[in-house]
Amino acid sequence: MEHPHGNLITPSRGDRGVDIRVEHPDGFDIYQVKRYASRLDARQAAEIGKSWSTFVRETLPRLPVRSWTLVTPWNPTNERLDWLTEITAEAQFPCRWMGGTNLDVLAARRPELVDYYFGDGGERLHRLMADALQGGRDLPRGVPAQDMLAAAVERQRAIVANSQPG
Repeated sequence: MEHPHGNLITPSRGDRGVDIRVEHPDGFDIYQVKRYASRLDARQAAEIGKSWSTFVRETLPRLPVRSWTLVTPWNPTNERLDWLTEITAEAQFPCRWMGGTNLDVLAARRPELVDYYFGDGGERLHRLMADALQGGRDLPRGVPAQDMLAAAVERQRAIVANSQPG
């Protein structure tokens, strides 16, 4: 077990700005997880800022914190890393951003986790990626546009149907 003293927080009346906390002898590593998969817009940045403020107000007085990490599937730009440094400037511990590439590496190192959460996740993911990359290839050539559109729509429906867990 990689982090036997880690907990995913289930909020009862708010999560205190903490989604995951991992206990160590000298304090806690805190993770704030957001599902933002593309460039942060102003609303999303405000939500992260609100989570940080909640964490500072409600968690810091209760726990000895070693580190705080923002986790998103989106890889940040230099400007967003600077922004995170600014909003966490008062912290007396490291504050980091774990982006999508880091998450991909973790998943690649632990394919059993993909299988655990998605059933035959690894195989299904490979199949879906191949289907999606196939995209418009092998569509009939030299046929009316309406027939080509129907073939593309049918392929997309098949990809969606195959993406549903069995």
